[in-house]
Amino acid sequence: MLPRKYAGDYTLENVLDADGKVRTVGVYTGPWFRFRSDAETVRRTKHMLCASAALCAAAVLVPLLVLSPMLRLWYVMIPLALAVIPAARLAYCSAVLARKERFTRRERDTLVSALAPWSGAVLILALLSLLGQLVYALAGGAYALAEAGVTLAVLALGAAALRILSLRTALATEETSAE
Repeated sequence: MLPRKYAGDYTLENVLDADGKVRTVGVYTGPWFRFRSDAETVRRTKHMLCASAALCAAAVLVPLLVLSPMLRLWYVMIPLALAVIPAARLAYCSAVLARKERFTRRERDTLVSALAPWSGAVLILALLSLLGQLVYALAGGAYALAEAGVTLAVLALGAAALRILSLRTALATEETSAE
């Protein structure tokens, strides 16, 4: 079911299916969008977006798999656990955008426009987790190799989210012909 916002972008048409029955299908007739940058910049940006999203997803999952005393503390663990959702959404958006040259208005709103809020959420959660790790270290918690690995992964998570935020200008869109 489409939200009302996008209902005007579709028309209903009757078509014959393989069995000879008439089916009513929605056909997109709204505006098409593409990235405003030249083809080479778009290609590089898509590669960078996919790499950053993959790093983001890995940097969220790796600390959750490490057996560290630091991760037993709620103020370190909860921000990392919550970061799984926006990191997964970033990975999905980047994977879909990497395959598309043009997209509908709904895809633009749900994929391209969603990159900044999701990467901002990952960045905020990474900073909260780092703050929790700082509290853990200042409280006299044992800071061993596992804790350093968790801290490095969270720093990589923040760096990947920042990189995705910095790609916003290269991912600007413009309306194209309906073709």
